[in-house]
Amino acid sequence: MEKGKNILSVRRLKHLVENAKVSIFGLILSSFILLYILHPLIPKEILYSWLLLTVLTSILRWYFYHRFLQKFYEDQLIKTEKYENLFSLFAYISSLTYGVFSYWFYDYVPYSIKSFLIIIAAGMCAVAMNGYASSKKIFIPYSILIMSPFAIWYFQQGTQLNYIMCFLIIFFCGMIIKSSLAMNSYIITFMETKQDNEHLLLNLKKRKRQLETTNKDLIKHIEQIDSLKEKLIQQESLAGLGVLTSGLAHEIRNPLNIIINASKILETVIDDLKEEKEKIEPVVTMDLDEAFSDMDISIDLIGKEGKKADEIVGHLLASYTTQEEDQRKPFSINELIEEMADTTLLAMKGKISSSKGILQRNFQKDIPKIKGQRNELSKAIYNLIYNSFEAIDEKYLNDPENYHPLLKISSKKVESSILISIYDNGIGISEKDMKLIFTPFYTTKPTNKATGLGLTVSFEIINNLFKGDIKVESKLGQFTKIEISIPIQSESK
Repeated sequence: MEKGKNILSVRRLKHLVENAKVSIFGLILSSFILLYILHPLIPKEILYSWLLLTVLTSILRWYFYHRFLQKFYEDQLIKTEKYENLFSLFAYISSLTYGVFSYWFYDYVPYSIKSFLIIIAAGMCAVAMNGYASSKKIFIPYSILIMSPFAIWYFQQGTQLNYIMCFLIIFFCGMIIKSSLAMNSYIITFMETKQDNEHLLLNLKKRKRQLETTNKDLIKHIEQIDSLKEKLIQQESLAGLGVLTSGLAHEIRNPLNIIINASKILETVIDDLKEEKEKIEPVVTMDLDEAFSDMDISIDLIGKEGKKADEIVGHLLASYTTQEEDQRKPFSINELIEEMADTTLLAMKGKISSSKGILQRNFQKDIPKIKGQRNELSKAIYNLIYNSFEAIDEKYLNDPENYHPLLKISSKKVESSILISIYDNGIGISEKDMKLIFTPFYTTKPTNKATGLGLTVSFEIINNLFKGDIKVESKLGQFTKIEISIPIQSESK
């Protein structure tokens, strides 16, 4: 409350100073005009004393007004009572100077000049009403001090006409004071209302900022909820699919084993038949060499495709099967990534992605070991690195002259997790494909080159076995960045 009152007082004085500062130039100008008019009539020592005192007072007033405004605009601490007393003193001196010297001038000037001096005094009161109206402490004494010498002079003359002039001066002074009081009330009310409005506007702006911050937080929370909801739906879908896939995989694996074993038996039988070829040849009419060749090819295809199908089933079972907690052992993430990077380089030997300088490694030292199924995590890391190498090779084939392949793998500890980053500037992934990359059997490659299980298996291993998270950021034709976050667990003893 006290602070609010002080601000109001400072603004009231500012209003006073800004108006009074302008009136100083009018006062000095009118003083020189009077000098010109009164010069032939008034003794020089009286006239020049009045002028010197008027100009000196005006200069001092202007200086302190300027100091006050300077402090105001620099937001310095202003002692309002001190400045108001100072401004009052200069106003009193200025009004007394004109009033008292005008009293002396009356003995030397004709009636017309006397009237002119009263008119100037009335004008000074009117200016004071405008300039000093925001301070009762200044404008009431100012008006009285400037007009009272004229009233006294006319009263002392003792004639009826002079008494009437004295009464008119006193009446005018009263009217000026009454009008100034009304204006003072208006100014104070206006300033208080303005200050209240400013406080209200300030509070509204503050509230608006709070609402904007709250709104941003709500939007952020909604986005997080939507993201978690989408992730939960995806995990539930994958979990349901996992149960179904695991059951189907077990059912499919039994006949697959029979097919693979039967192909091996047939291979043995054919080998035995080949040994008995000379005995069989006279009995049959067909070309045995051609028949044996066809059987070899067929049995080889049955065996290869059966093994391929068995591998797919094995991946499915591995991705949806967890091992017991006590089978987990601590291992180094950095060593695992190094091994998988080297293994992938060997697998890609002969391709552009295996060239020197393409793979950049940046592993933070002293990363804590984690507990878990090392072999499973190695599969996930291998799949992700292998995909990056393939993306690089595919982009190189499209533009071998202008393309500069790059694959960056890094690891670092972030709070209570280990962050693994795999970045490549390969072909990237489209927005449409980004939504389906973790879907089982979904692939953009020919079916004879990919099963569509690599990213699905990697996601399940990281998410389910290591309680981690995997994020993919990509732009088609430019880059793909995969970030794997794995919580750090205490090392088993």
